[in-house]
Amino acid sequence: MRTIPIAALLALVAFTSLHARAQPKHPPSSPESPTAGSRVSVAIGSVVVPPGSVSYRTGGSVDWFFGHIQVARPSLRVIYAVGMVARRPSGLRAKGYRWIKQETLPSGALLTYGERLQDGDRLIEANVGMANFFIVRTSESDEAAFLAIVRTYGPCQSCPQPVHIVPAT
Repeated sequence: MRTIPIAALLALVAFTSLHARAQPKHPPSSPESPTAGSRVSVAIGSVVVPPGSVSYRTGGSVDWFFGHIQVARPSLRVIYAVGMVARRPSGLRAKGYRWIKQETLPSGALLTYGERLQDGDRLIEANVGMANFFIVRTSESDEAAFLAIVRTYGPCQSCPQPVHIVPAT
């Protein structure tokens, strides 16, 4: 099985975060924006997002993709990496985490999530199915909103696809 080393994944996530800040926002009325409680694709699978949220795919190829979901309320950026990527966290015994929790979702999927410190930031990382999700945690409400989204991960054949952002060269 082909996986992306975690250092490469974090570099991609950092690039995604920096590059995406310069991208134009799509107004809530645009066709790329989901409506209240709607599912949006994260390339492989989907999540339910609050009104005004937009999913962006910023990279990937064939069996792995990455991007972010810009959540309008609360203002939050959920970074995702899906497909054939290293799981983060990789289980209850993963090293470098302040804490790790697991729960079984109603779909039967196992959700593993935890908090770790990186360069002074508190990161919440979650893995469910073939997807990894990350946020920089600034408050308890960030964590609650993040987990509410991640817990909805599942399949969807007719979900709006992510807005594809082509990195500038």
